Amino acid sequence: MNILTWNMQGSKGEADKQNVLINFLNKRFYDVICLQEASEVLGSYTKEVDSNAELKVYQSTNRHSLYTAIYYHWGKSNPRCSMITYIKNDLYKNAFLIKNNQKFKNTRGMVCVETQDSTYICNVHLISGEKVESTYSQFEDFKKQINEKKPHIIIGDYNINALMNREIIAPKFNFYDVGSPTHYNLTVPDSCLDYMYSSNQLRCTINKIGEPGYYSDHSPVQYVIPDKAIK
Repeated sequence: MNILTWNMQGSKGEADKQNVLINFLNKRFYDVICLQEASEVLGSYTKEVDSNAELKVYQSTNRHSLYTAIYYHWGKSNPRCSMITYIKNDLYKNAFLIKNNQKFKNTRGMVCVETQDSTYICNVHLISGEKVESTYSQFEDFKKQINEKKPHIIIGDYNINALMNREIIAPKFNFYDVGSPTHYNLTVPDSCLDYMYSSNQLRCTINKIGEPGYYSDHSPVQYVIPDKAIK
């Protein structure tokens, strides 16, 4: 399974980032693309095939598209912090949202997609501007809820710098990161915020697609996982 995660906000204009995303989809290399701060689905995704109060599921009107889009609108007015998961049609089975307990009010939920082989791919964007302990506690709450289900990965923007917090974000705890900065800003110029947790130990190849700060202040990060390795 090939999975890409990318926080799309920051740096260049929306049109540039949309073109990069379209290129990712057109390559058809990625089975799942997990986006954070993605605002809206691409313009061709207008066919709503399922929805509830929290998630909307779209298919593209482009007959050549291989992907289903799961959209989570977050934010009362401005949707810039919304999340989207694009998954290949033949892999998609179901989608649902997991919310944190009452300790974490007004925070983003976790978008979970169930694949046809009953694996959960969870798109996460943890709280920012908090102490590491608080942010990690939010992750633990998500993990506890998904652990009651099936084999899974949790991938996205953790807002915890893996390069500086190896005591908790470490391979021995089933975290996987590229080992170099994936995020850049003026206050924390060398932070690795974008990575993956797995319910099982994995052998995977990790690649950073470009440096942070060009199209976005986050780099897209690609994970290539051998078939059935998550089981």
